[in-house]
Amino acid sequence: MISDALYQVIQSPTTVTSLVAESPTEPPGKIAKQLYGEEKGPGPLPELQEHVGQEDLQRAYECGRWGGTRPSDLFLTVG
Repeated sequence: MISDALYQVIQSPTTVTSLVAESPTEPPGKIAKQLYGEEKGPGPLPELQEHVGQEDLQRAYECGRWGGTRPSDLFLTVG
C-alpha cells in the first residue's frame, strides 16, 4: 500500500521547510533536490489489493496527522 521509500520520507523529521529555516539563503528547490533527489514522477500505479491488512492500515495511519482521533479503516484504505 505505502512503499518503504515513501514511508521513510513521510516519517523523517528533516523536511525542506526545516532545512530552509537553517539556511534561508538557499533556494527551496535546490534543498528539495538535495533531500529527495531528482523528480521521477509518480511511476506506475500499484496493483489493487482485494484485502488490506492491519499492518497496511497502521502504516497509513502513521503517515497522517490525525490529532487524538483515528480515522476509520475504510478512510485509511481509500486515502
